[in-house]
Amino acid sequence: MRHTERVERRYRQIASGVAGFVGGVMLLVAVPAVWVDRILLDTERYTAILAPLIDDPAVQAGLAERMTDAAIGQAPALGRVRTLVQDQIGTAVARPEFATVWRAGVRTSHATALGAVSGDGSSLTLDRDTLAVEVGPMIAAATERLRIPGSNRISELPGMSASFVLIDSPVLGMIAASARVIDVWAVWLLVASIALLVGAVLLSPTRRRTLMWCAVGVAAAMAIIVAALAIIRAVYLDPGPDLPPGLATVVFDALTAPLRTTAWTILVITAVTALLTRVVRRPARVTGHG
Repeated sequence: MRHTERVERRYRQIASGVAGFVGGVMLLVAVPAVWVDRILLDTERYTAILAPLIDDPAVQAGLAERMTDAAIGQAPALGRVRTLVQDQIGTAVARPEFATVWRAGVRTSHATALGAVSGDGSSLTLDRDTLAVEVGPMIAAATERLRIPGSNRISELPGMSASFVLIDSPVLGMIAASARVIDVWAVWLLVASIALLVGAVLLSPTRRRTLMWCAVGVAAAMAIIVAALAIIRAVYLDPGPDLPPGLATVVFDALTAPLRTTAWTILVITAVTALLTRVVRRPARVTGHG
């Protein structure tokens, strides 16, 4: 091999290594960023994930408790029959028709919070690290036909307003602060990271070896995301926000399921790719003798 070829080969290997490393690091950021953009910053997808949670007993119990607290806060006399109030609200919340009210509340609260983040002047349901659903209208819907002995209907109490906390985490504040940047650059960051990884393989003079190491790097990046989710989940739930433990688990797992599934899928595919690249050998060249 001539000197110029050796030098060219060396520079190609260096450039390939740099591109592969940068692409892997960018992918580590891009995958969660796309999840934030496509799920947390998209009202319809966010609603589609959280709306079915009203069928979960933990969500029904937590919501009934919060609505009961709001009703008693507005009319302290109801505290004497708190169990009765909560039981009747819980029964109403468990009815199939209440799901429509819940879905509307989730969509409206998210759209309002998103408007606050984007600065369109909307009223806030996003308070620092907390995202909540306004349950005042839900209380009216749940108690429309309920009457507590010796009192007015709960739905007739004036000024009924309360919020039901869904997320209470410093991570939410970080996402809110970066929302505009994520909305613009998340997809482009993903495209750039993939382009760098592909370029690293194509540029390398030892493409098979580079493919293996790129696959290993991507698998490692996805493993970091999976581990980070587990750590955040532990911190989020213990000591956790001011939410019932069962409710916090349901909400967190539902919102992070798309990211967790994506990370595991990419991890498995790239790990298998790296293993096959390492184990399966190219057929030996056949040379003739004459």
